[in-house]
Amino acid sequence: MSILDDSLSHLETNAVGQPSVKTSQSPKGKRAFVFGAVALVVVMAVFISVKLTQTEQDISNKAAVDQGQVLVTSTASSLAVGQPTTVTLKANTQGVNVNGIQLTFTIDTSQSQPLTSPPTASIVASSGMTIAASAINQMPSGMYQVILYIVANQQQFFSSTTPRDFATIVFTPTSSGTISFQFDNVDSLAPTANTGVDTLHTIQPMNFSVASNVSPTNTPIACPTAPTCGAAQTLIVIDPVNLK
Repeated sequence: MSILDDSLSHLETNAVGQPSVKTSQSPKGKRAFVFGAVALVVVMAVFISVKLTQTEQDISNKAAVDQGQVLVTSTASSLAVGQPTTVTLKANTQGVNVNGIQLTFTIDTSQSQPLTSPPTASIVASSGMTIAASAINQMPSGMYQVILYIVANQQQFFSSTTPRDFATIVFTPTSSGTISFQFDNVDSLAPTANTGVDTLHTIQPMNFSVASNVSPTNTPIACPTAPTCGAAQTLIVIDPVNLK
């Protein structure tokens, strides 16, 4: 038998006289195969969709940190050893409405001496916000970590177009040098009121110079000429008339 005859032997005639291919697969087997293929396609589609969504979120988060509109800056009172210092934190959302601001930073005293007492944090009443939660922890190095979760009052939002005071940090330097606020830009964020997307711009380290607290001393004035210094001198007036 030829190859062609062998192939034709697998054909049979259907009701209209047309050849049809014999199959050894039962209808149940066909349905199981089709259902399995469909399920696999659905699972793969869901997996790809999730990965794409995660990628878009990652890109969005990075863009929000690097190009965020919410700017956090600071001003500080004069820093001197042994004198309480107030650092005022300011926020400019550039018109963006945010639910609040979460900050995580370390008070770095590596270029000075560690603080002998923990810093304190408080809200600026006029900001319209409140501290919902806070934690100030001393690290093994002696530095302090500050975590502030600040939210808008009465479930409103916070917005500004210029730097606006919203919180203060008070601490007392123990030595001269430099004290720095080092921000964790992963755990620091400012979610928008509508979408919750982080719009906090990357916060650069805030460095503060501490001056030595030297007590003023009296400096003696040098005598210009010997006769004018020391004991009191007697002034003798000579009348030229009596010299005749």
